[in-house]
Amino acid sequence: MPVYKIAIAGASSLVGRELKEVLSESPLASSTFSLFDEADAQGQLDQVGDEVTFIQPINTDSFDQTDFTFFCGSESLTRRHWQQALRAGSTVLDLTAALDREAGVVVRAPWLARKRRLLIFSRRQWCQPTLPSSRWRCCSNVCSRPLRCALPPPR
Repeated sequence: MPVYKIAIAGASSLVGRELKEVLSESPLASSTFSLFDEADAQGQLDQVGDEVTFIQPINTDSFDQTDFTFFCGSESLTRRHWQQALRAGSTVLDLTAALDREAGVVVRAPWLARKRRLLIFSRRQWCQPTLPSSRWRCCSNVCSRPLRCALPPPR
């Protein structure tokens, strides 16, 4: 399995903590993780799997070379930075509901996607490669709300 670079924006939130736990128990555990959050959480030590890291501020190059960016903090954090992640070529996965009304953002409801062929990572449903290899169509059971996905332009 390839090693992905995964960013978690809102890493200190409850959803962020659960996401880190789920990813740590999945085949994606060998990925490289970057943790980001609001100013009050920056600098805190944190852990994803066996990797100890710290929560960083989001700056202009935070999402460069990132394959997947999960937004799981505040809606305002997502609204401020999701397009930056998308421009950097990352697939944006919103767990905050901030992108519900954004044009061009795909909303995937995991309970409707169960009939499709999915790759199962751990006990959760993550991504289904339905497009060319550089793009993924995504779904998740991490929270009860639908997952919003913004796919980067083809590389």
